[in-house]
Amino acid sequence: MAVPVRNQELPAAWQEGFPADPDFPQLKIASDPGLMLEVFRAHLKPVAGRLYHIEACLPVRFRCRQSRCVLQYSLRLRELTTGRQWDQWVTGLVYAAEGEAERLWQAMRAADPGREIPERWLTFEPLDFIPDLQMVVEVFPYDRRLPNLRRVMGGTRREFEPMVLDRLGPGQWSAEGRTVEPTRYRTELGAALKYTLEAREALTARSTTLRCYVKVYRNEHGAETFDLLRALSERARAGQRGYSVVRPITYLSELRSLVLEEAPGTALQQILLQGRDPAAAVRAVARAVAAFNQDDLGTTRRHSLADHRA
Repeated sequence: MAVPVRNQELPAAWQEGFPADPDFPQLKIASDPGLMLEVFRAHLKPVAGRLYHIEACLPVRFRCRQSRCVLQYSLRLRELTTGRQWDQWVTGLVYAAEGEAERLWQAMRAADPGREIPERWLTFEPLDFIPDLQMVVEVFPYDRRLPNLRRVMGGTRREFEPMVLDRLGPGQWSAEGRTVEPTRYRTELGAALKYTLEAREALTARSTTLRCYVKVYRNEHGAETFDLLRALSERARAGQRGYSVVRPITYLSELRSLVLEEAPGTALQQILLQGRDPAAAVRAVARAVAAFNQDDLGTTRRHSLADHRA
């Protein structure tokens, strides 16, 4: 499982550590990448028959509230038998209430956390508990609040692949190979996966590569996004609006997952990284952003102050 980590240098904020919090004394260790590297080396259990060395630990995203903290890390793994290296997401959950983490771990363990996780995505046991830190550990793609993520990783392609292949037009197209690459993950909130299909046309033997993205949601916001993107796509085809949006393919309601086409063209970030004169590209992006913000999008969801506080 590949996680893009471009810079292994730790920001100064991580080096200084978290402020002291009497409700979460374990944060002093949990915010220290070097200490957590040793903790994960000692506690994470590889699945049967596999041997890994954890070479690095990088904090990715921490969310702390009065009652609990969600601490997401990226571990650099090396498989000892093959030498293959990749990055693996893991999450630590700590609670202010005494004994709460262990009670949660016991309940999660009873629900068979390894169920529906494909073997190729198993590295360590998907659920663990670190007594010294009173920390529950989840190993991607296990996420107790995103149970649909495991199912998506396990093979939902037959539910949307025909729709992706239909974009190629007439012919007897079929997928001969596919790869899945997780590109973004926010513990308990959502994930994005890149699907790459190698397609072949039976009569002409033509072949091509297709890509799409699957966004996994915790709630039904994906359905709202699908409706909005579909409406905006239809409006863009009807006339010039100064901007375009990526076209949605389908929404899988049982999996709370939105399937999107790959956006054409080159990302502005890539243009900037290449060192070319970005003026023309930046102007085009600015005009599109301005047009988008001035358009009547017909959105209906509103977030009140009470929503944000909750």
